[in-house]
Amino acid sequence: MENSYIKLSPSQARSLGASLLIFEKSLRKSNRLLEENDAEGFLYEKFNSLDSIQRNQVHKKIKEALKKLDLVVKKIGLEPRKEIIEQSIKAEMSISWANLIECRSDHFKGYGKFDPDSAMKLDAEIEPLVEISNEIFNLVTAYVKEKAG
Repeated sequence: MENSYIKLSPSQARSLGASLLIFEKSLRKSNRLLEENDAEGFLYEKFNSLDSIQRNQVHKKIKEALKKLDLVVKKIGLEPRKEIIEQSIKAEMSISWANLIECRSDHFKGYGKFDPDSAMKLDAEIEPLVEISNEIFNLVTAYVKEKAG
């Protein structure tokens, strides 16, 4: 990580690199969102209210930002990070597992008394989601091990 034009210590370069990485990911995600069609999930609806001219203007700004970011990265001498998609899936499932654990009835005591029958029904619905998030994590882990070994 040798600095080309802008001299930074390794710690400064790591910190700056992390912030710039987040910015790049935000730009690229925003670009993808502009290209996506409207979508309906179970708990959300996603739609784009920008017209084609507005979308093009935002696309142009994102492209401009990415070009500028590329120049800054080159001046600092930062190297790209390799991110393995499987690791991202495992991280997402790990976070989801923890969030789903928090959806069990015993975690709602701070919000008031929970009807025992409703608590039992809720837990019966949440537990399979907890399990499947863990199964996805384990499945991806096994595939990664299989590929490596």
